[in-house]
Amino acid sequence: MGAESGMNSSVRDDRVALSDGAKALWGKTNRIDDSEWLPLYVHMVDSAAMASKIWDTWVPQGTKAVIVGDLGNDEVLARKLMIFMAGIHDIGKATPVFQAKPITFGPEAGSFAWKAERAGLPMIAGLRGTNHPTHPIAGEIILEGYLLRVRGWERKAARQYACVVGGHHGTPPDKSKIDEEKNRKTNVGLDSEAWVSTQDELIDFVANIAGIEEKEWEDLSERRFSVQSAVLMTGLVIMADWIASNSDEDMFPLVRTEPWADEDEDFFFSESGEEDDIQSWSGLRIRADRAWSCVQLPHAWVPEGIPSSCQDLFATRFALPEGAKVRPVQEEAVRIARDTRQPGLMVIEAPMGEGKTEAALAAAEILAQRTGRGGVCVALPTMATTDAMFTRVHRWLEALPSCDFDNEKTVWLAHGKAQLNNDFRGIIAASHRRFSSVDQDDVKQESSQNRKKKQIDVPPETVVSDWLWGRKKGALANFLVCTVDQVLMSALQMKHVVLRQLAMANKVVIIDECHAYDAYMQEYLKMALEWLGGYRTPVILLSATLPECQRNAMVEAYLKGWCDTEPRKASKVSILEQLRARNASNTHHINHTANSEMSCEKGITSEFLRTFGFVLR
Repeated sequence: MGAESGMNSSVRDDRVALSDGAKALWGKTNRIDDSEWLPLYVHMVDSAAMASKIWDTWVPQGTKAVIVGDLGNDEVLARKLMIFMAGIHDIGKATPVFQAKPITFGPEAGSFAWKAERAGLPMIAGLRGTNHPTHPIAGEIILEGYLLRVRGWERKAARQYACVVGGHHGTPPDKSKIDEEKNRKTNVGLDSEAWVSTQDELIDFVANIAGIEEKEWEDLSERRFSVQSAVLMTGLVIMADWIASNSDEDMFPLVRTEPWADEDEDFFFSESGEEDDIQSWSGLRIRADRAWSCVQLPHAWVPEGIPSSCQDLFATRFALPEGAKVRPVQEEAVRIARDTRQPGLMVIEAPMGEGKTEAALAAAEILAQRTGRGGVCVALPTMATTDAMFTRVHRWLEALPSCDFDNEKTVWLAHGKAQLNNDFRGIIAASHRRFSSVDQDDVKQESSQNRKKKQIDVPPETVVSDWLWGRKKGALANFLVCTVDQVLMSALQMKHVVLRQLAMANKVVIIDECHAYDAYMQEYLKMALEWLGGYRTPVILLSATLPECQRNAMVEAYLKGWCDTEPRKASKVSILEQLRARNASNTHHINHTANSEMSCEKGITSEFLRTFGFVLR
């Protein structure tokens, strides 16, 4: 896992050192009988391991920058925090109410409560039929209490981190719900010294895995962890949890319960007979490496090899016919994408046939490179226009230079009838051939422990990832072509909305025909733009006929999100009006203002063009 102390332990201290109580708590079962289980601490280690690998490979630099910026630009600390939050997300299972849960369905279902009780953790009668608080809420309460009591944090600081644990099932609880559930101290174990000690032990256990030092706890307590960072962190924790919860044999299988009766038995066996050593760091590391090799999560796209000449850029990316020249709107879009000091929002207005789509894709490649984004999203108003656009984007993807990483050109088509798109189906079939092919001769010579799926060299480079599949995970692919509702849903109060926001924050977002949406959809679009502005996500709006009032409303929404992430004085005047007023002043006045309370607000005309990349044709 890198800097994580536990996963890199020497042979001498390879055995996982935890109390009997901490090892006795269950985290996963097969929901059929009591023959298999997974201790809670193992799922914590599995999740932390996946978080480190997700952070190191899948998360683009621009998304990391949001979290890193909140932590004093300390990327090492941000990585440690990510690993810690993923490892600790299920601490709410270290409670009497969860351990008393039945492990199978039906009125006669048994439980693993006897394990905790035998290890010296008191169990309370009557908890079997209750589910209050749920383990995400209990986890938020426990982590908040730990940060207050053990680390000496203030409550406000503790809550802004603990909320990540409370939201890891996709729906963050509100403050009133948290305060209500805090009264159930017996259910959570807060009135039992043994339970609190075990909870603290597990939290410290994960903190040691992450490598968080004493001084870093103090640094975290003094930092404002913004809502944007909390949303992104929650989405990443959900990803790590979902991967670590896969109990397939080649992922994170459950282990037999019988060996726990014999304290000398160190190994646990999956159904295939292959050993999974969950009591040593080396065994847990092998388990994590095996699973990661099977997930095949793509590396973030890193744009490179962008020609310096606009003509060469369009010729290589879009196969321009001989003698064809780049149109003025395209040249201007590329120029501003390259020259703007602080890329943000770009609005391209031009008649049909002027090449707005190609201008947007070329600008998106440059903006992705400059802002550290790992992909591109293209959103359109209808399924028909989305299908047509998917073919064009696919050709563009195939023309992009390949990076040094595997499978960075993952793509997803998102709308109600995407599976009927022939181009998309062809990519899916080619991807299955690429990822599922195994060299049978080599397999016979390999040990079962080292057996891995092999990739074979088959075209094309654009692929569909097996793990990034489905309604909730598809948008996490590096390249997304979708109907605009996929973007609008990032502004809705819905379960797992943090995953959709994470998906959009990772990319340069292009919204085509932005004038075509009714008043109802425009409200959601403005809210989505406000969130994207908060993430500093580059956005390109395309239109042939965009009314000025509509344009101003969308620009103001984006700037509101952008500016709300930095302290500034409240004002009843709209952001655009403030920008116009300052643009009418001299340059010194603008610069002076920019260095004071309006640090994120620039002029709306020429200064805005240079700063945010606002193209009007």
